[in-house]
Amino acid sequence: MTAYCESKVISGAYSSTADMIRQDYPVYVKTGTTDWGDGHPEYDVPAGSTKDCWLVAQTNKYTITTWLGYDVLQERSYFTNSEYYDNTKSYIVKFLLEALEEHFTKEDGYDPYPGIEQPEGI
Repeated sequence: MTAYCESKVISGAYSSTADMIRQDYPVYVKTGTTDWGDGHPEYDVPAGSTKDCWLVAQTNKYTITTWLGYDVLQERSYFTNSEYYDNTKSYIVKFLLEALEEHFTKEDGYDPYPGIEQPEGI
């Protein structure tokens, strides 16, 4: 059920920063962010600014997780809108998915094309 919901992040009706990860085989994705809440003017961090962003992508064989962000509050430790929408997390995952596909072949027993199988009774 989770994989079904995650598949809609890429193949659903709404655009997402994860759209660029789309492949010729099923990829399941969840994205997320954390913000600094009310902000921290003493560090020039505005209210609601993005503290970190992450993306988890999986296929029938692999799970890839990327995290970008600031785990220590200091001067300007947040993403601007431009930096967030540069979508670095998706570029990293796309690169890794393509590298895995090139590295492993069907002859090696790796077939990226089937989706995650639905368990019996679900």
